[in-house]
Amino acid sequence: MFKPRLKNYPENCAPTIPTPEFSSLVDLFENSFQHYAKECAFISMDKNLTYQ
Repeated sequence: MFKPRLKNYPENCAPTIPTPEFSSLVDLFENSFQHYAKECAFISMDKNLTYQ
């Protein structure tokens, strides 16, 4: 397939996006919630909320 836009890409810019390791958006969220379970998701009114 002819992709004329590629000639305008900087040298360090990949011409393709890598295939994600997740099968769906839900899979991405579930994996992220497990991986970052104890991390702070955000702070509201001086309260830290985690992903658990």
